[in-house]
Amino acid sequence: MKESYEPHLTIDRIDNDGHYCKENCRWVTRKEQSRNKSDVRLFEYKGRSLPLSDWANETGIHYQTLRRRILKRNESVEEALSRGNQK
Repeated sequence: MKESYEPHLTIDRIDNDGHYCKENCRWVTRKEQSRNKSDVRLFEYKGRSLPLSDWANETGIHYQTLRRRILKRNESVEEALSRGNQK
């Protein structure tokens, strides 16, 4: 794996339950690695599953707004994302 190393990358296991071996590891950014944690919750919308922070970045809706809609107000993911930045 040494040949693909770059200073801004960190080592990440593809399968979190697997071993640290060449077949199960890759070099990724810290942002990518934080998404590969076992406690990251994915939200499905239009056939895609992404963490809430990615949906916020993609839609322009503030992360805390989405979090409040989905986790506090129990809105569906579709409902929360389709409303945009409305109040």
